[in-house]
Amino acid sequence: MTQKTCIITGASTGIGYALALKLAGQGYTLGLTARRLPLLEDLKKNILSRFPHAQIDIEVCDITNFEQTTMAINILAKKWGRLDLFIANAGIGYQTPAWEKNKKEVIAILNTNLMGTIFSIEVAKEIMLEQKSGHLVAISSVAAFRGLPTSSAYATSKAGLTTYTESLRMDLKKHGIMVTSIHPGYIATPMTEKNAIMPFLLTAEVAAKKISRAIQKQKPCYIFPWPMILAVTIMKLMPRFLFESLVTININGIFKEEKKL
Repeated sequence: MTQKTCIITGASTGIGYALALKLAGQGYTLGLTARRLPLLEDLKKNILSRFPHAQIDIEVCDITNFEQTTMAINILAKKWGRLDLFIANAGIGYQTPAWEKNKKEVIAILNTNLMGTIFSIEVAKEIMLEQKSGHLVAISSVAAFRGLPTSSAYATSKAGLTTYTESLRMDLKKHGIMVTSIHPGYIATPMTEKNAIMPFLLTAEVAAKKISRAIQKQKPCYIFPWPMILAVTIMKLMPRFLFESLVTININGIFKEEKKL
């Protein structure tokens, strides 16, 4: 097989959908997974309408179901004979204010964004170790770098994923496997459409273009858009008391605006 192969989890909407279209245009053989088969079928039709010669396979997969995840990834990789690129994109996100009862929501976010995502990467990693090559990509977030108000579960899930990929990168380099963590800012997707304020908002198509470029360059870590690089740097260097005071003032303002709507 001369074409490079790629599996994208959570491909049915948002960044995953846009990445599928972008990589199909670059000639990748694609394996697209998500929980909802009708949306995957619509995506496949859309890709083939634009790129009639594209090779697209779809598999229903909920990454919190470890057996299903193992089966889906292995079915695709065995069909092609190899796996060159794995993009762990599937994820969920919503606010979990600590002053509310949200145990179910917190567990759902951690199960999906952390445990499910890490498990999917572990399955892909085993395939790449056998072939002694490959590229693992995890879609994290700028929320990974510090705790954020009303986002305890989401920020924790992305922080854990980022630390995990950093460890993988050091361990797998000598085995011929590249590991990249992607940290988008606000992207216009169904997951973010309820957010009150989204500075430096980008479309999923623009995000996919930037992510695909980072993958091609094999960047170990990629934060975008550029104002978020500055914001993350300041956040990481800011003293705890100052950071917590500033973000608390900001989030209080957001909640006041929502109540007026």
